Amino acid sequence: MPSVFDSSVQDRYFDEVISAPVISLTEGLPLSELLNTHQTEFEVRPDSDEDESLNKFNSAESCFNFNDLEHEINLNVLDEEEGDGGGSPFDKYRKKMTKLRDDGKIMKSISKQGFGCTVPENCLVYVRYKAYVEYQEIPFDSTFMQSNGSGNLSVPLNLGKGEVLPGLHEAILTMKKGEKAEFLIHPDLCYGKMGCPPRIPEEATILFLVEIERFVDCGDIYSNFDDLSSEERLEFSNIYPSAKGYYELGNDCFKKESYNSAVVKYRRVINMLHNARLANEEEENKRNHFLIKNYTNACVCYNQLKNYKKVCIMAADAVKVSHREAFKNSKLLYFWGVAKMHLNDYEGAKKTFDVSQKVETIRF
Repeated sequence: MPSVFDSSVQDRYFDEVISAPVISLTEGLPLSELLNTHQTEFEVRPDSDEDESLNKFNSAESCFNFNDLEHEINLNVLDEEEGDGGGSPFDKYRKKMTKLRDDGKIMKSISKQGFGCTVPENCLVYVRYKAYVEYQEIPFDSTFMQSNGSGNLSVPLNLGKGEVLPGLHEAILTMKKGEKAEFLIHPDLCYGKMGCPPRIPEEATILFLVEIERFVDCGDIYSNFDDLSSEERLEFSNIYPSAKGYYELGNDCFKKESYNSAVVKYRRVINMLHNARLANEEEENKRNHFLIKNYTNACVCYNQLKNYKKVCIMAADAVKVSHREAFKNSKLLYFWGVAKMHLNDYEGAKKTFDVSQKVETIRF
């Protein structure tokens, strides 16, 4: 039978089903009644191990060994202040923090200064984080857990898609590359009055330990482009900011050697720009220049993927966009020549290399 899961996913699924909590009933289900009426009544045995099993299933300790979690433990969330004027562990944190908001619902303390500009809106940011509730020394969430315990990896967060908790989103926007900081965030800006039992209690203030590894400024990629009318979406002035965002995402994928993902981003930009309605010659020149950049990067990706026919197709399409721009781009010509050589078109490769060399000579 065909399946949408690969074998490893199926194995994990069946393991979870087999290890799911066992719920005992006072008596067996009447199968004939269930088949005939599609409904039945049953009673759960009072001594069922459901609660114990569910609690174990939802705890970090059930997923990781203690040695794995040792570096995640934060004993400061347990220690109360001594003396008559003592307070809770989070009160200790508050005393060394500053307000990010007038209402005090986000508090911040920097443990390592960052550099450069602060994280911009609508960007892809790579972070390491740990999230704690008071009196629980093991985080209920962290990048270590998100990456299934595979080391000190960062995770990407899209700040323009509404995927991040409002308080954490606001906190990250105050940080810089390389910065490490601690935040106390009010339940109104996290999990609300209900929390997320059993791991996050009701009305829980959350302590976040956050480190910014890097970020990719995606421009207006997550702006209100989808809210525009079909006519407005064709205007170059509306398309270009979003296209620049996808171009930056493509560059980020390339740096991570995710060449398939990168070429998807570059080709998306190409499709967006080809559909653009141009108002004047200035917009046409701007579009063509940006198209050649994306065609060139797509050629580099396809070369890395050893798909040399696609390199030639992309390069030829670039020439159709602007013969002048394409033949001024030595990188495009070089990888076109490499592709021709791999396809045994040695004469064509030599001609392309010769043109590329002339362009480089003129440039320098």
